[in-house]
Formats: sequence, C-alpha cells, structure tokens
Amino acid sequence: MNEQKGFTLIELLIAVSITAILMTALYKTFFSVLKAGDVVEENLDKYLEAGRFLDRFEQELNAAYYKNTNSRTIFAGEKKRMTSEVSFTTFTYSVLKEGMPTSDLSAVRYFVDEEKEGDTIYKEIWNPYIGKRFKIEVMRGIKGFDVSFFNGKDWALAWDSSLEKRLPDAVKVSIAIEEGKELSALAMPKIR
Repeated sequence: MNEQKGFTLIELLIAVSITAILMTALYKTFFSVLKAGDVVEENLDKYLEAGRFLDRFEQELNAAYYKNTNSRTIFAGEKKRMTSEVSFTTFTYSVLKEGMPTSDLSAVRYFVDEEKEGDTIYKEIWNPYIGKRFKIEVMRGIKGFDVSFFNGKDWALAWDSSLEKRLPDAVKVSIAIEEGKELSALAMPKIR
C-alpha cells in the first residue's frame, strides 16, 4: 500500500469552517468592546462636565451675598414644573467674556430649558447695578436639575430672601445625568 501523508478535502473544509466561525466571533467581540469603550467615554465626559458645573455652582453659592437694606442683592429659588430655578448675587470672577459685567458683585440666575435631546442648564449673569444680562449655556442633555434650601430645621424647595430677610443656611443642588444617575453638591453661603 502506498502511504500518503496529508489532509483530505473534508478535513480541510472543516478546518476552514472552524477558522471562519472563530474569526466571526472575534470580529463581533472586538467591535462590541470598541462600542462599549465609546459609551463609557461619553458617560465619563458627562460626569466630568457635571462635576465641573457643581464645583462652580458651589463656589458661587458659597460667595452668595444678600443684604436686606440693598434692593440690588437677591437670593431666590423655586421649583418650576419639573426643575428648579435659582437667582442670587455673588462675589465672582469679574470678566467671563468680552462685554460681560466687570463688577466683583454679580447677579446670576440658573434655569433649565427643555429640549428634544434633553434639558439644558443655562446661566444668566448681569451686573446688579447696570442690568444688561448675558445668557450662557452651561450643560446640555441632563434629565433633571433640583435645588433645595435649608433654613436651619427643614429643607424647602423654595426660598426668597426678601421674605426670609437672610440667606439659607445651606443649599443642595442635584443634577440627574441619566435615569437613576445623579450628582449633587452642598453649599453653605459664607458671607453673612
């Protein structure tokens, strides 16, 4: 008998089929990992943006200024529909952009506009002695923005310093980035 060494056609077809199946599985796995990485990176960007916003908001609230005898100073907040709105005077950076208020004392208002791709937080800033307002987009694509005020005993969803004759003891702000995911900060106005 003549002994020949090699592969039969069936063995070769089975080997090629197994290789094709493995390559398809590896291809799908590779692109699934890439897609998951993109989702994680996008979520991380949202968390970083929310964290920067909360830090800035907390700094401004810590420097909030209200004097009962000065009608140009304000501190008021309330829940409107599903989100909060808050306005206050604060000691902040003098110039953010060309043509913006140049006083160290600025009035700011944070509010939310509802849009198709998610809500957007806006900041309105003005010099309380001049009054020209500038609107800046702060963060888009959020699911919620809530501010509550502590009077020393209880938390409330609204505050008006013209009625209370003082600043709240603490302010808590929360941003919902996506369903069930929320970041928050606690600020305590320090200028009394």
